[in-house]
Amino acid sequence: MSDIIVNTQLQDEDMLVEQAKTDDDAFCALYDFYFPKIYKYILRRVGHRQTAEDLLSSTFLKAFTKLDTYKNGSASFQAWLYRIATNTVIDHYRRQGKRQEMDIEPMVHLESSDPSPEQYASDSVDRENVEEVLGKLPEKDQEVLQLKFFAQFSNIEIAETLGISVSNAGVRVYRALKKFEEKYKEYVQR
Repeated sequence: MSDIIVNTQLQDEDMLVEQAKTDDDAFCALYDFYFPKIYKYILRRVGHRQTAEDLLSSTFLKAFTKLDTYKNGSASFQAWLYRIATNTVIDHYRRQGKRQEMDIEPMVHLESSDPSPEQYASDSVDRENVEEVLGKLPEKDQEVLQLKFFAQFSNIEIAETLGISVSNAGVRVYRALKKFEEKYKEYVQR
């Protein structure tokens, strides 16, 4: 995607966000666009559909009521919204008094729409291995890998979401991937 298209999309989003501050229909357009992304993100964090739906509602309610505090240019609207979702999930676990356990969706995807039974069985084992290894990483590493690979955030968006520098975000992604790689090799060799 060219820089011109990306810049145009960002400018359009900024205009829509500004309009949403005074127009409920504009906020509905933002809601419709981000609903599936934020829902998947929260569901991966909590692993329970009803809880994810409740937290999704809370996330958009917070975004709607705090929209006037969003400032264009300080962070993308998407990063701001993911930050609200992340904080909502964290608050949920604090209220529950439980350590967050992430139900990581598979990172291994089937390439063919009609996999053979052997391929499906192999992919299923790979997914289970990936999920188990990811679950053993520290929460900070799980979070950064989830943002990078599931939410498909750039390092800039990760930095904005986590409130860290872009270089720090890159380092955290790199280190988390290295930890995952080491743990995965150990796991497979057992």
